[in-house]
Amino acid sequence: VLCEDEVLESPTEAQIRSFFTNLVSNNTSLDTGGSFTPTPAEIQTQFEDQNGLGVFETEYTVDTGDCGIVSVMLTAEITPVQQADAGDFSDLELCSTDDEIQLSEGQIEGIEGGFFTIDGEVIEEGNFNPAMMEEGEYEVTYTINEETDCIEGEDSTSFMINVFEGPNAGNDLALTYCETEIEALIANPEEAQNFLIDLLENQEEDVDLSGEFDVNIGELSAYYNSGDFSEPFVTTYSVSNENCEDSSEISITINEVEEANAGEFENYTFCTTDEDVNLNNEVTGTQGGLFTVDGELIESGIFSPSDFEAGSYTITYTVNESIDC
Repeated sequence: VLCEDEVLESPTEAQIRSFFTNLVSNNTSLDTGGSFTPTPAEIQTQFEDQNGLGVFETEYTVDTGDCGIVSVMLTAEITPVQQADAGDFSDLELCSTDDEIQLSEGQIEGIEGGFFTIDGEVIEEGNFNPAMMEEGEYEVTYTINEETDCIEGEDSTSFMINVFEGPNAGNDLALTYCETEIEALIANPEEAQNFLIDLLENQEEDVDLSGEFDVNIGELSAYYNSGDFSEPFVTTYSVSNENCEDSSEISITINEVEEANAGEFENYTFCTTDEDVNLNNEVTGTQGGLFTVDGELIESGIFSPSDFEAGSYTITYTVNESIDC
């Protein structure tokens, strides 16, 4: 990208050719001496038609000999020089539980590419994270100056961000249980209520317990007692105060307990030069078991023919209650 004042007012065809040839030399490993499409003369006409502004592209093609004919696209964009204009921003109200925001997205008119500060401290990349701030009001200043390409002068504008302390609904949870291990936890409404509250209380951060679930607690017990676990049980917990609200989603998947089934395997023949084989891909029964050779564990079920001498080996696949459900 070039600024308007960096470019000649009326470059000649030779100067345009020299410019794009330098792009080839400085940005590729290709030899010079190839051809440009469109030609420098055609780019010169385009330059005049566009008053020297905009995007100018040409395809450079050269015969490299052994590697054949190679082409690369070259692009130059010429931008007008602008007077610094910070534009305007609306004041913001955020909660401490809100996600990080990009301040530049709130700019009304003005020129992008400047920087934001609070009390002279630069906000890195313009990302404001209310979770990292204490409750209170903050004056934010946006400044655009000649550090930004193609800008003349300097301009700034200020706006306020008010951060309120938000309640904490906890983290989203996606949990999986075996039917037998969760039976005592949710088989009746009272136990189901305690189970969900425990999920909130046992998180690392303190969760505000004054909120509500979007389903009746009895629905969780009814879900379990129905015996249909084809879809997970999902509930949203929401909590609010006078300024803010927060919510989290709890998803519970219940897997039925199945009888251990090692399935069957074919016999295999390998060469010592063959690549590793993932024996887990050959399992026809219960997944997640262990493979052993003469009592020695095959790590992660990966069999490496190159690690064995020529001969016959008996591999045992075992599934037991150490596997979930």
